Amino acid sequence: MNLRWPAALLCLSAFIAPACADETADAEALKKAGNNVRVDKGTITEITFKDSEPLTDADFQKVGSYAGLKSLTFYGKCLMTDAQAGELSKLSKLEKLAANGSKLTEDGFKELGKLKALKSLTFWHLGWHGVKLTGTGFAHLAGCESLREFNFSGSTIGREGLEALTKVPQLEKITFYHTRVSDADMELLKKFPHLKSVHVGPQFSMRLGDAGLKTIAGLSTVEELIYNETILTWDGSLQAVAAMPKLSKLTLEEVEVSESDLKQLRAALPKTTITVKPPKPEQLAQMKRAVKK
Repeated sequence: MNLRWPAALLCLSAFIAPACADETADAEALKKAGNNVRVDKGTITEITFKDSEPLTDADFQKVGSYAGLKSLTFYGKCLMTDAQAGELSKLSKLEKLAANGSKLTEDGFKELGKLKALKSLTFWHLGWHGVKLTGTGFAHLAGCESLREFNFSGSTIGREGLEALTKVPQLEKITFYHTRVSDADMELLKKFPHLKSVHVGPQFSMRLGDAGLKTIAGLSTVEELIYNETILTWDGSLQAVAAMPKLSKLTLEEVEVSESDLKQLRAALPKTTITVKPPKPEQLAQMKRAVKK
């Protein structure tokens, strides 16, 4: 599907100041191309691209001209470059940005760090489109003064990235399932004093298990915890989880835990909503093989 705007629309911003431009025509062109767009009094406030791969430098430049944009999502295979991120850095009102993939380097996060109003940032599958990424560039997000939620799931990011992210201590929600972060790296979460929500899952690799969960359980501010795709025990970690003072919601999907351990956990946390889904036999077998290595 071709998501390009008509050529006439691409040069609108050269003739009309963003403050007085009516972006309704642009919105209709975007919708016609299959995207979701929200308009408020002639100003585009939200765009969700269904397929981002065809987008060009000119398209990112056009998006960067929508001064009233508050929410921007790139689905499909997003190939955003550092220069294209620079175009988005002009969006002074942007509060939410999400993209499935990118070609950002560590330096590309310098551009994103200019988004002062940004509250929520999601990048799925970082480091998988020909650019080696460790996440050290996350430190540049310190410039995002309003940032409270960050998701870097399905990426090549490990300890270096999580450590760099500690430069953004105001984060309240961190999501990083299917990454290279391990049990020992959970200690870094102690550097987020306002952390309320954590979502992790090692994709049955056993990089995360009892040890990592026990560390998270020591975070007194956490209210929601999603810890998936692993094997857990009462003595190893669940006993510590049972003592979490603010935990209101616990999700353990595709997690192997004995009935007796689960019974103890539910008894210890009667006011906590606990959801447990056991792994499939082949998933459990995969985890047991990982434990033996």
